[in-house]
Amino acid sequence: MACPDGISNSEKPVPDRLFEDFKKRRCGWSPVLPFDGKVGGEDNSTLYRDGSKENADALLTLCKKKGLTMGAVLVAGTYFAIAKMDANFRSKVAKDPKATFSFDFDMDVNLRKRLQTVLGDDHVGTIIGMMSFSLTLTGETRFWDFVAEVRTAMTEFLEAKYHFYYFDVNERFDAIGEKIPDFQENFKRNDGRVQDMNFSSFGKYFFDTNYGKLKMDKMYCTGGGWCPTFGSCVFLILGLTRNFYTLVYSTSEENSKVAGVFFESAVDLIEIAHGLDDSYQLLDWVRQ
Repeated sequence: MACPDGISNSEKPVPDRLFEDFKKRRCGWSPVLPFDGKVGGEDNSTLYRDGSKENADALLTLCKKKGLTMGAVLVAGTYFAIAKMDANFRSKVAKDPKATFSFDFDMDVNLRKRLQTVLGDDHVGTIIGMMSFSLTLTGETRFWDFVAEVRTAMTEFLEAKYHFYYFDVNERFDAIGEKIPDFQENFKRNDGRVQDMNFSSFGKYFFDTNYGKLKMDKMYCTGGGWCPTFGSCVFLILGLTRNFYTLVYSTSEENSKVAGVFFESAVDLIEIAHGLDDSYQLLDWVRQ
């Protein structure tokens, strides 16, 4: 459905380049969030939190005023929270506000209305593509400047239609992953993980919330089976009249502490984002 006529010769350099970038990331990844990967694959735990309608309304109003999107704010807030969790970065930025922090971010894309043939609304299923980008911050990075940077990165990725090649790139890598020594060594070193986080935000629920006498007021996600699979955690944000947050992680006492700190940090920042002025920097958040 993403490429109904296949990938043409003129298009082929694009997935080839995306594949090489994907392989480089998989072979060189090292965890930032301090989850214990040795407990993955057996059981998971989930954290839930309700956002406030007042915060969501104020944030949406501010985003419209600034020409930005809620999705970019969610990603920026998550970046700030992850940076604050990185002990090495915290140590460096305390001495030098210009110290840098980089993170490879994988974000789900709902393809339902992005395919050449737009899908109808007969059911609530989603077809997931992926966009990936790596952005760099310093302690002096201002939050709203970074939201704009995220917005630009997301727009460029979608306009280039890179998300349509997600399935092809993954299939190609899965077919040869066992034969790539650097990847296998890194995979073993990181206890079978290949990324810190999978992130999803589908925005506001796009179907009718009324079902006869029932009305949907809240909406959460859950991790089935051995989710979070090959990552340390899955962070999901769904919206109705406000945001509803879910974090899925592999169960252990240590991971519960890490998950709690990260989840609180990310959600707190997103919920107060509408009140941050234009001068608010990453260093301000790290110091809180």
